[in-house]
Amino acid sequence: LGAAFGLRHKDDIMPSMKSIQTVVQRLYNRLGEIAASRLKELCRASTLDRTALAEAIRQRTSGSSSSASNPKSQPRQMVPFETLIGWCFREYQDPLALPYALSIERFCPKMQPLDEDPEAFMEESRKFYLSHRGPVAAPIESAVTHDASMLTRKEVVIARAIFQFCMDQGTFQMSHAELQAGLGRDDLTADLWYKLHPALEKVNDERSRSIKVDIFTFLRKLCPGVQPMHLRMFDGWLQQFDQMQHHQKFVEAGEQSVSALSQMIALPVIPDMELTKLERQFREIDVEGQGLITLQQIEQALNLDCEVLKKYDVSEDGFIDNHEFVAMMCPDEFRPPEMSGFDQEVLGSLLMSCVQRHRKDLDEQKALYAGGVERKNQMPASMRPEVPEETWAAWNAVFDRLDNDGDNVMSPSELRSSMLLSQRVCDQLIASAARVEGHEGIRRRDFLLALLDFHKWRRPGFVMSGS
Repeated sequence: LGAAFGLRHKDDIMPSMKSIQTVVQRLYNRLGEIAASRLKELCRASTLDRTALAEAIRQRTSGSSSSASNPKSQPRQMVPFETLIGWCFREYQDPLALPYALSIERFCPKMQPLDEDPEAFMEESRKFYLSHRGPVAAPIESAVTHDASMLTRKEVVIARAIFQFCMDQGTFQMSHAELQAGLGRDDLTADLWYKLHPALEKVNDERSRSIKVDIFTFLRKLCPGVQPMHLRMFDGWLQQFDQMQHHQKFVEAGEQSVSALSQMIALPVIPDMELTKLERQFREIDVEGQGLITLQQIEQALNLDCEVLKKYDVSEDGFIDNHEFVAMMCPDEFRPPEMSGFDQEVLGSLLMSCVQRHRKDLDEQKALYAGGVERKNQMPASMRPEVPEETWAAWNAVFDRLDNDGDNVMSPSELRSSMLLSQRVCDQLIASAARVEGHEGIRRRDFLLALLDFHKWRRPGFVMSGS
């Protein structure tokens, strides 16, 4: 904490080096004892005998390399770095670790979006490094970076709308009332108009002299002190604002899928009588008794459009089996028998977790463009209660049942073939759960992370990145 606040060298505030060394040694010894006791607990449940246990503890607590190079030296106590990480993230349930876990959560620089730092948009060759071999210019720290003249996200978006409106009208000679009426908005504040009015006049003057202008010309007039890195930052903001429109539709589609899944779960399972009727109908079409029928056979027997039937062919092999046929022909007031049970409940929680995450991200982005919104820190993941061991095992078992090829990725075809969800909900879940750009399918880690986040639990040793 002293280092974080720049107090490391203030002797009247910081504890003495002797006190620090004493505390460090005590904590280090405590870590060694905790790690050894945990190892004993793990070994009790395994087939390791006392000899193997003693050897494992000896390897963890002695420095064999230093002893070999210097036989006279005493064995040096060694605690693996993984043990320190586990302790800091409260894996060992040590109350003394809580201040460290909270400090890590508090000072981790993840609440400030990278795209609000102008230096992130500076050309690589102009960035400041401590490792330069010769004198370099100090990094640009212009007053415009932080003072009130710098444009906010909201003002940049409004400025673009004004620029486009004026270009469409063929003139930048606009009054405050004309702009408000033309744009249909009432948030052109007096402070913003104080910047807008001279910028409009300057751009109009340049156009009268046949000087070509663009949005960046207008932004320079609005904020005369901007550097190229600021303009790149403004451009990034505008692109993000445009992408929010697509994100909005995606989130709404996800919420519709959650609603559709909830409505489907509320339906009763198809009665045995209706199920038997559909199975008999399937056998009548399956004249060869192979347990599979083609899309063309269904089209001819039931007078249905073959293109519509393709979405029920989850295996995409041109055939429909008995389960696919029941899902396709199940009356609207019932749900197929496969769409029930614990596995479906887990997938439902997964979908809701992913949709909630996207909604939260969208709302946070919107808040950035609304202005004056306070950002609140969430409860650190290290303070959450632990997930029950049986629940953790059950979640992994669900993933194992769905991951048919055992590659730790639940592919779209594997999810669809489970028949636990409708095809539409399956597609939405795959799209919502993917955390890696261009990665098709749901990885086991993402699956477990989403479930932990949905239930507000944590798993010892399972780092909740992004929580």
